[in-house]
Amino acid sequence: VRRLKPFLEDDLDSMFPLDEYARVIAHPQREKIVLENGETIIPAPPLRMRDVVFPESSNTEQEQQQQPRIVLAVGPEGGWA
Repeated sequence: VRRLKPFLEDDLDSMFPLDEYARVIAHPQREKIVLENGETIIPAPPLRMRDVVFPESSNTEQEQQQQPRIVLAVGPEGGWA
C-alpha cells in the first residue's frame, strides 16, 4: 500500500472486517497509550503478540472451526507518509 491513510479510511474495513480479523501494526516506538476513559499512559508498555485480542467466533459450527485470523502491518523503516 503506497498511501496508508486512504487505505485505512477506504479499504481496510471491507478487506479485513473487525469481526473476522485481529489487526496489528508493528511499530517499535509506542510513545503513549490513550485508554477508553481518556487516561494517557506514558511511556507505553510493550505490547506482545500474545496480548493480541482476537474477535469472538460466532455460534455457527463452520465459524467455530476456523482458525483465528490476523492482519499484521509492518511499515517501512522511515514510517508511512
